[in-house]
Amino acid sequence: MSCDCYGRVKENLSKHFQDKAPAGSANFEIEVEGYVFGISDEGVTHRAATNVKVRYQAPKKAGGVKKVTQSTFVRATFCPFCGLNYQSGQPAKLDTPPQAE
Repeated sequence: MSCDCYGRVKENLSKHFQDKAPAGSANFEIEVEGYVFGISDEGVTHRAATNVKVRYQAPKKAGGVKKVTQSTFVRATFCPFCGLNYQSGQPAKLDTPPQAE
């Protein structure tokens, strides 16, 4: 069993907004943010992710400090909708602490 929540959530959101929109509305585009895309043997995969921004001041060689901003993301191991592990397809076990990848 593998997680197909990204497609299902996108489809459900599209249907929801089409049902609620005024008659004659068209060309709906649904963008589900908070996912990263990867390529595996199964094709393109989707995983829930949280964007992270880090800001700090770093010393300059000539003295003083400069502002530094870095961006990255934290990729989820389990789907937040169905609870399946993205790699194994197994449900989450509550007694197992999260593992860094």
